[in-house]
Formats: sequence, C-alpha cells, structure tokens
Amino acid sequence: MIKNIYFICCLTFQIHDPDARSLQVTNLKPYTYYQLRIIAVNIVGRSQPSNASRQFQTMQAAPNIPPGNLTVRTLNATALRISWTVGAFILCFG
Repeated sequence: MIKNIYFICCLTFQIHDPDARSLQVTNLKPYTYYQLRIIAVNIVGRSQPSNASRQFQTMQAAPNIPPGNLTVRTLNATALRISWTVGAFILCFG
C-alpha cells in the first residue's frame, strides 16, 4: 500500500488568545497521511518544535471522476449484467 505523506513546513497561524489550546488546520489533501509539530513564538523568540503528533489520515473525498466504459449485457428475461471501470486510485479518493 502506497501512503502519501506530506510534510508541511512553516505554516503560520496567529492565535491571539493566550489560553487557546487547539487550532483547526484546513485545506489538507483528502485520504492523505500527516504528522504535525508545533512551535510557539512570542516577542522573545521561538520554542523548540514539539514532538511529532501521531500519524493520522484525512478522510476520503467523493470520487472526482465518474465510472467509465459502462456496458450492459442481457443475461435473460429478468437480469442484466452491468460493468464499468474506475479511474486511477489517486483521482478517485483525492
């Protein structure tokens, strides 16, 4: 199984609440593995990076391409056989 692991360097989020303990990270790629680290910054300087988070995976996205090569074959008076192909894995899930 191939895993897409992205390294996001240097994303900056300004948090003005000194009591904040969480942050929502958006615009990640669907069906992709990530790990995060945090560096705190104030007027004095930067902290060391936190330990890496556990690896997590974003959810799958809906397929962005329709099935192709749709064929229908009559089997008998009350049944049909329908077949199709799917797009490339990476295109179907993000």
